[in-house]
Amino acid sequence: MFVKLIMKKLAILGSTIAYLLLSNFASYAQTTSEPMQKDNPTDTEQVTEDSTNSQTEPKINPTDGEPEVDPTARRAGPFYWIIAEHSGKALMPENHSKNVGTRIVQMNKANFGAQHWKIRHMSTDSNGQSVRKFENRNSHLCIWVYGNGENDVLKQDNCESGGSKPEWKVSNKYDMWAGKPFTTWSQYSGRCMSINNVSSSEYASAVQYTCVGGANQKFRVQYVPGT
Repeated sequence: MFVKLIMKKLAILGSTIAYLLLSNFASYAQTTSEPMQKDNPTDTEQVTEDSTNSQTEPKINPTDGEPEVDPTARRAGPFYWIIAEHSGKALMPENHSKNVGTRIVQMNKANFGAQHWKIRHMSTDSNGQSVRKFENRNSHLCIWVYGNGENDVLKQDNCESGGSKPEWKVSNKYDMWAGKPFTTWSQYSGRCMSINNVSSSEYASAVQYTCVGGANQKFRVQYVPGT
């Protein structure tokens, strides 16, 4: 009788251990089968545009030189890709991150929310140069400089704080909206947005650097259809 009782308890214990082992293995298998974050296309706001939106780029208002946006439209755009002229790659937060402090990198252009930017007009200075904020569609954070240093990496942070740190001047807004090359420099540091070391590689950082007119300091904007 005693032996049977022991055998019964051992059987129950064995079943419990087996269940736990199988559960842990299943969890491990699920984790290891998930793809790496790099180029993960699953932005939470990835491009399911409202089919009622026009597919054409907004017209430029001749009075203020800004895109005409219908205030009754149910959309947050228009949004644009920011393309490095020398590499043809698009700016985005690394690995589609929504976290404050994530660096801005260049990647092959794709239809990800993390590559879409709202180009906000903040003001126009006495020289007629427009002051902008570049707000990311996926993270809702803006491109920042944190200091004055040469080659400081650009990162994303809160759009509504930091004073002039998320603010950028644009060389010619008419060129920008026409899809022509333009340069942009930090309102805070006076240094130009650049791609580090004139790199054409993916994951190359966007940095601030003394404005020298280099190819890696020129950018174009391209309208995201339907936004």
